[in-house]
Amino acid sequence: MKRAVSILKDRTISFKLVFTFLLVMLIPMLTLGYISYKVIDNRLIKDAQEKINIGIKAAWTEYYMRGEQMKHGMLQAASMKEIREAIKSNDSSYLHKVMWNWKTRRPYVDIWIVTDKTGMVISRLNSDTHGDNISINGLVQKAVQMGETYISTEIISQELLRREGEGFQRQFHIPIISQALKDEYARSSDNIERNAMAVVVVTPVTGNDSNVLGTIITADIMNNDNYVTSSTAYKVPGLLVTLAMDGLRIATNLTDRAGQSAKWTLLSASVMARLKAGDPVRGEWNVLDEAYISAFDPIRDHRGRVIGSLDVGIPKSRLWAIQTENQKVTAIIMIFGIAISLLAALITSYKITRPLRILKKSADAFAKGDMDAWVDIDEEGETNDELKILGRTFNTMIAEVKKKAGEKEHYLKELENKNKRLAELNDKLKATNEELEISYEETQTQTEELHSANEELKLVNEDLESKNLEIIEATKIIKREEEELKKAKDQLRLIYDGIRDYILLVDDKCTILEANKFFIEAFNLKETSIAGSGVNDILGIDIDSDDCPATRCIKNKAPIQKESATDDGKIL
Repeated sequence: MKRAVSILKDRTISFKLVFTFLLVMLIPMLTLGYISYKVIDNRLIKDAQEKINIGIKAAWTEYYMRGEQMKHGMLQAASMKEIREAIKSNDSSYLHKVMWNWKTRRPYVDIWIVTDKTGMVISRLNSDTHGDNISINGLVQKAVQMGETYISTEIISQELLRREGEGFQRQFHIPIISQALKDEYARSSDNIERNAMAVVVVTPVTGNDSNVLGTIITADIMNNDNYVTSSTAYKVPGLLVTLAMDGLRIATNLTDRAGQSAKWTLLSASVMARLKAGDPVRGEWNVLDEAYISAFDPIRDHRGRVIGSLDVGIPKSRLWAIQTENQKVTAIIMIFGIAISLLAALITSYKITRPLRILKKSADAFAKGDMDAWVDIDEEGETNDELKILGRTFNTMIAEVKKKAGEKEHYLKELENKNKRLAELNDKLKATNEELEISYEETQTQTEELHSANEELKLVNEDLESKNLEIIEATKIIKREEEELKKAKDQLRLIYDGIRDYILLVDDKCTILEANKFFIEAFNLKETSIAGSGVNDILGIDIDSDDCPATRCIKNKAPIQKESATDDGKIL
């Protein structure tokens, strides 16, 4: 404040007006720019975190989708009489042909193996090797012992891959590419990863007496498989998805700063430390030397050991692009506001200082004895313009002084002509001069009072202009936030309707409250008539009210999974 006062000291009124106008303009604009920056930054980060949460859920859904498909397919196969008889008789040739038929239906499955109940291989699809024992980290023995089908992510060793064939093994080799980053994870292996991470399904085959005869093993190997990353990115556009095995990216749509694929690179050591402890990682992390808003989830085998990770992320640079655009717009508005303020200051300064300069010029002339030094007034009649009132007062003062001067001359002439009345006229002249002085002092006092009132009025006008600007900017912020809220709501609804699965919101009576677009189109329903319909009626299934999964879910406050058969033979 002292600095501003020192700058304005001994300056012209024009300079003070221009300086004040610019100061009043700059302070609110800079404050608005900072507030808008913080508001937009917080909103962008919050939207990104919401997108990350949706993306990680979508990625897990895609990750286990093929496992569920393998499970249901092999459950049907395990119930076939021909398969049971072939396992009993160790018919390797028949089982090999059957597995080729299965492969045509599910080409994404990489490993097909049939074993007996001891884990000895009867037949495998990719090679003629059989008679060896297979364990897969004890998962086969667990399925045989419990008599249940298990889906699990497991590390397939290079020995097991080699039994599938040398060519088969080589296609899953992964070269380890180090980026030489400061926080890069250090793996305890050579420069090639020969093991593989796979979603494994072990399905027991039981006889008529419910005893386990053997197992069907299927595995979808994730090494170099972009299904999860591509399908998730398709459902959640702009999302970067990565599958990693012990810190090594085995499948990803992530790219480095040079635009090259980040496949076969390593995660950061700080992230791996959290993942190995079994903790999911959320927040802003450095990925390949670039800031990302990310979510990392550990991938565990059936024994609970962390063997890999699934992560999704959005580069923060995309958020900064929006923020930079906002700053450019704010800067343009600020420059425009400064120009308008400067123009208004110059016009106001000219309107105020021009009459003052004319008044000063006339006052100087009057001080030198010019009795005709009048101030030109543009308008006649009543006016509220203080400067015009001051000019008229000055003209009145000049007229009075000129009149008094004329009277003085008249008195002097009378004194010259009438020496006898010199004493009396001299006294009258003194009295007249005193009245003139009092009138002049009163005029000066009125001039000072008018100047003070003018300054107070200017301060009131400046305060009103500042309040008006604040109200306008607050209105703009409210409108912008309403538009952003509507855009976010529409975007969430678009994602909800874009999911290619049946999604229903039902009450405890199994009555549909809401359904996504995919469900409505799949059953040829109308969006206006779906609410209030019963799930059993639309799906064509018959479930007892006590066994309704929605009723049990709400009552028990726990997730419920149930399979039901429709009239046309579908399993839901």
